[in-house]
Amino acid sequence: MASAKHVRLEGSHPRIFAIASTPADISTATIYHDEFGSLSSNSEWVPKEMFKRAMHDLHPEISNLDARYEFSSGPKLPADQRYDVIIDLHRLRQFYTDN
Repeated sequence: MASAKHVRLEGSHPRIFAIASTPADISTATIYHDEFGSLSSNSEWVPKEMFKRAMHDLHPEISNLDARYEFSSGPKLPADQRYDVIIDLHRLRQFYTDN
């Protein structure tokens, strides 16, 4: 949500990049893996959907909101690309709770 608040939609098509989480970035004592044994947030589609939800919560009045920005993710920030907002999903570990 914090990163979504930095996206400026007026007059531009912002580019967002999410640095994928790793198993070391768990935020709960109980580990929930997907069917392949990795964290769900370490997939191609989950970070995109998490961001899409945050943007919708911030801008419920805008239809087809995800067409107004470009979202990419990967294990590290590409050196040869520029992004308007960078989301580091390694930060998930900051929200650790002993569930």
